[in-house]
Amino acid sequence: MGMMLADAAFDGGSPALATITAKMTELCGLSVIVTESKPDELHDLHAHIAFECMPELTVEICSYRAFAVRRFCSEAFAECAADLANVVEGANEPEGTQSVYLRADVGQEPTLFAVAELALEGLGGRPSDEIPDDWRRQYGKSITVSELEKRQRATARELRSTGVAAVLMLPVLIPIWIIDFVWFVLSMPFRIWRAYRAVNKDIGCQRKRHKEWPSRMA
Repeated sequence: MGMMLADAAFDGGSPALATITAKMTELCGLSVIVTESKPDELHDLHAHIAFECMPELTVEICSYRAFAVRRFCSEAFAECAADLANVVEGANEPEGTQSVYLRADVGQEPTLFAVAELALEGLGGRPSDEIPDDWRRQYGKSITVSELEKRQRATARELRSTGVAAVLMLPVLIPIWIIDFVWFVLSMPFRIWRAYRAVNKDIGCQRKRHKEWPSRMA
């Protein structure tokens, strides 16, 4: 299953988790509960948050200690640390800033995730990706428990419909997958032979050029 990802950068340092959850409640009117993880060397903050009325749906929230991820990459993957710094979360935060990261499962009802993202922005964070206007209109306002439950039921119906459609497509997709696999296996000898010919041809051209080189020099 994929992930929904978001982050927001703060100058100086990120707000405390209690400040973030309080801002979420201010935005949507729903109480937020927190399950914090044990402290570790990488994280300045790591927890799972949820609406009190729907504790089974959670969003992971975290921030990293200054230069901790970059130092870890340098120590564990010295040869490619510079490349990892561009792709590993938390490894390329500019000096003097700290980012807060959000993660949730794709397919999860997005109200909690969207409210958390809007709360980070409302506290002065700069999202790396622009928050869509429709998210602001739909999730940047107070909602009731019954409205949240209605959204959750609608999302569950959509997931069931998607699952049913996927199952119905299996009789069509499975033969296609089998045909593709069989064709790949059957065509493999030809692919290898063609690659072998191409390599031999290239080697032959190089040998010819080497033989001609002395006569050209003369």
